[in-house]
Amino acid sequence: MIELENGHLQALNIAWDSRSQVDGGLHWFHLQADEEITPEHPFFWTNHFQNWNSRCAECHSTDLQRNYSPENSSYTTQWSELNVGC
Repeated sequence: MIELENGHLQALNIAWDSRSQVDGGLHWFHLQADEEITPEHPFFWTNHFQNWNSRCAECHSTDLQRNYSPENSSYTTQWSELNVGC
């Protein structure tokens, strides 16, 4: 994730393959390799569908408090535990 202004935490659509190089790993790969993800695409990393605060945090943290302010489109998101699976 990358934190942008106003507390927006954005999920990248690339990932690191941590398997050994012998097993085909140790490289970055795109999570939607078959799609052309342009800046206009909803899944471009800076757009709404890649916003962790609103799209991912509910399942990947506990005691979530988004603290969203519509006046300036900002978050002061807080949680107890991070990287929790559903």
